[in-house]
Amino acid sequence: MRQFPLLYMKTICFERQQRGITLKSYTAGPNDDGVRLSRFVEKVTTALPSSLMHKAFRNKRIKVNGKHAAPDARLQQGDLIE
Repeated sequence: MRQFPLLYMKTICFERQQRGITLKSYTAGPNDDGVRLSRFVEKVTTALPSSLMHKAFRNKRIKVNGKHAAPDARLQQGDLIE
């Protein structure tokens, strides 16, 4: 039986969880006006490793107001982040 590194197994488990559940939605408040999207995602998902966050950006899984967004996009108050 082949053994996989623990990090690889965590990545697989996280990807399976993403397929099986609906992703969370967040709304940018007044304190988040002008903040980069990557910093906002880091702040609200503290348990998510940064490598998986960047992978989600590469695979275009993070959306702002229903559209795919780059990590350097700036948020405005009332934006819906999924």
